[in-house]
Amino acid sequence: MKADRLSISAINQYLRCGNQYLLVKLHGYTPPGISLIQGKAVHASAEKNLRQKARSRVDLPVEELEQAAADNVEEQFHGQVVLTDEEQGRGLNVVKGEAKDFSTSLAKLHREKVAPTVQPLLFVDGGGHEQEGVEVKVVANIPRIGTSLVGVLDVKEESGGIRDLKTSGKKPSDDEAEKSGQLTMYAMLDAVHAKQTGIKRAETFTLDYLVRTPSGTLGTYRLDTQRDRVDMTAMVDRIAAVKEGIEKEIFLPTNPDNWFCSARFCGFYSTGLCRYVAKGARRPQS
Repeated sequence: MKADRLSISAINQYLRCGNQYLLVKLHGYTPPGISLIQGKAVHASAEKNLRQKARSRVDLPVEELEQAAADNVEEQFHGQVVLTDEEQGRGLNVVKGEAKDFSTSLAKLHREKVAPTVQPLLFVDGGGHEQEGVEVKVVANIPRIGTSLVGVLDVKEESGGIRDLKTSGKKPSDDEAEKSGQLTMYAMLDAVHAKQTGIKRAETFTLDYLVRTPSGTLGTYRLDTQRDRVDMTAMVDRIAAVKEGIEKEIFLPTNPDNWFCSARFCGFYSTGLCRYVAKGARRPQS
């Protein structure tokens, strides 16, 4: 299996669970669970706002962004959705309504607490076209290991920072940004993007967490960090190890104790496609 072009999401997926990476390659997609649907809806709402803000410099109304999140959930439910046994017991429409409520509440939270602190960059790309600094796709060739890193920078700010939006049901750890491999790969992509456009390289990389706890408590957490050449060299070595594992077809399953090895967070968990899920683990929990 070739690995001469790897995306950030594929690298993270392989490191998280090699077998999930393999199943995505075999089936072409990851069956979406509710958590993934909710996260995508919040991101879609934030992208709609920030993309136009790069030019208008004004945030859209809260109600419009709440509706954007709700519409995105509805659209995703028109496709395949993987529900846990507990969610199936409550019914599709109830679960969809809860997903809309979760997503709209975080879309509103982003608009009110995070978006006012963000001004996306408007820049001219290598082809001479004006582009918004939102969802910026970049390809970085890494000759030393014979592969290319592909990724999308969430938001590139006028102030020079890179922002990445996360949704969660709990407060992140204080060192979440410091240990984030994704932000290190963003730094690598940003260095290439700076060379292509003549824009100054980012000095700060930020995780913006939108949190809604199971009890409904809302909160935002901004975690800033920096990256240097040592960080990026270590990441290249890590990507090289991922490339070697894929090409040698080594797809280790994750530890079943990991939180993402569950019906709620892995779309393959309840489908029978993952041979590492014990039959007992697939039984409805009383």
